[in-house]
Amino acid sequence: MIKFLKNTFALTDQGVRGAFKSGVLSFLVFVINMVPSMLLLLLVDHLLLRHVHSTAIYLVCSIVTLVVMAVLLSFEYEAQYNETYKEAAHLRLNIAEKLSRLEMSYFAKHDLTDLAQSIMADVASLEHAESHAVPKLLAFCLFLPFLSALMFIGNWKMAICAIGPTLLSFLLIVLSKRYVREQYNKHYLRLRENSQAFQDRIELSKEITAFNLAERIKTKLYAKLDDTLRVHWKSERNAGFLLIFADIFSHFSLAFTIIGGIFLMQTGEISVLYMLGYVLASMKLKEFVDSNMEFLMEVFYINSAVKRIREIRDAKVLDVQTEAATDVHTTDTQATDKRATQFANFDIEINKLSFSYDDTTPVLNDVSFTVPHGTVCALVGQSGCGK
Repeated sequence: MIKFLKNTFALTDQGVRGAFKSGVLSFLVFVINMVPSMLLLLLVDHLLLRHVHSTAIYLVCSIVTLVVMAVLLSFEYEAQYNETYKEAAHLRLNIAEKLSRLEMSYFAKHDLTDLAQSIMADVASLEHAESHAVPKLLAFCLFLPFLSALMFIGNWKMAICAIGPTLLSFLLIVLSKRYVREQYNKHYLRLRENSQAFQDRIELSKEITAFNLAERIKTKLYAKLDDTLRVHWKSERNAGFLLIFADIFSHFSLAFTIIGGIFLMQTGEISVLYMLGYVLASMKLKEFVDSNMEFLMEVFYINSAVKRIREIRDAKVLDVQTEAATDVHTTDTQATDKRATQFANFDIEINKLSFSYDDTTPVLNDVSFTVPHGTVCALVGQSGCGK
């Protein structure tokens, strides 16, 4: 589970612990949110079935519920946001530390704009998902089996009516993962291209002005922005259609629960109180599923950013010996390279170098020479001689 969270959300060990803590607290908040519904069932039991309950029970349970809910919400808020901001800072430092140890060839293949976007924009996207979506999804993974078990213990037929359609709507979003990720990845790549285009415009501003290319470059930049908006609109529209389509199935849970409850009441298998309890449970379950479908979409959205950060983490470093060490900026214990490469010889050696501008006119033919370290060397010759 820890490895899954680290790979899926690019978390450090400290981030995984914070996510688990936030998830457990969110689960407890989900559970305490069910208590008011239980108090409502007690009131219905008193009004319809004439089972008298003391007023003190309502008062004490309400006060205790409010106090516990306030405490849990306070701890949940602190765990979600404070831990998330710490994790974001650790993640940025972790990426910067890794960049400082990468081979120089890595920077020849990647633009500095792209690396800067990974440290700032990608981590910001992860920060929002880790503070909103990840804890709720973890809590939902705990709460759904818990609530389902309680409902099946009461009456398995009513449980199927309440859980089946809602669970099906959530599975539709899960099954559309690949398509949604592809749509969001197109928008992600467009944003990267736009960042690079604007950076080039800033760096080459003098040349662009000197060659009178300002209007042409401006037109191209606006065209890129328009294309990005179209891609963004398409990805959000398709994701919205999927959410609406899945939400249609979740609405059937309430209808099936009511219809199934009426039939079971006619046969005397359940009472009206049981039916109302399952109706309230199906409504709460639908509420949780609807919110978590949106959180799941956000997890799909950050997939490209997670891949980019993982790519930096997995890149080959300059060092040559691997040993277990602990990162100074994070609590991760991982295999990192700590012994620097030792250079004993700084001579420049050329061995049998051949070169020509075409197939018929050789310029250099098996040239070999050595430039010793600490000496001055000059390549002298006429133009085109192969210097």
